[in-house]
Amino acid sequence: EVFDPYMRSSSNSLSASTSQLLEWHLDFPASFSNYKYHMLISASGTGPTTIVDLEVPLTLDTMMWKTIFGQFPTDARWIGPLNANGDAMITQGVPAGAASAMVGNTLYFAVVLHKRSRPPVLSSTVLPLTILP
Repeated sequence: EVFDPYMRSSSNSLSASTSQLLEWHLDFPASFSNYKYHMLISASGTGPTTIVDLEVPLTLDTMMWKTIFGQFPTDARWIGPLNANGDAMITQGVPAGAASAMVGNTLYFAVVLHKRSRPPVLSSTVLPLTILP
């Protein structure tokens, strides 16, 4: 399966020793303007995993299950509406030291789109974020 990108990030790494602002820019076709985006995160890799009939480029693990059900490690806007152009931005500030326990790990991010209370219909590509000292 080939995944269209639809998403880019401000960085593919995070230094646990400094404060950093992470941004994920979502750029879906305007025809999806009334859809909700839902960020999914895996700590295990790039799968893929099938959700209903949609292949998502993430490995199903505990973290992914939590994000499927809306349990995220922070209060960033991980779920929300796309604008009239099919775009959105997710920002996450990470204070120095907050990710120290994750040094050496990589988290994998992908966004799925869905209508309210409906199964997902489209997935972004996967973007990794490696936690550095």
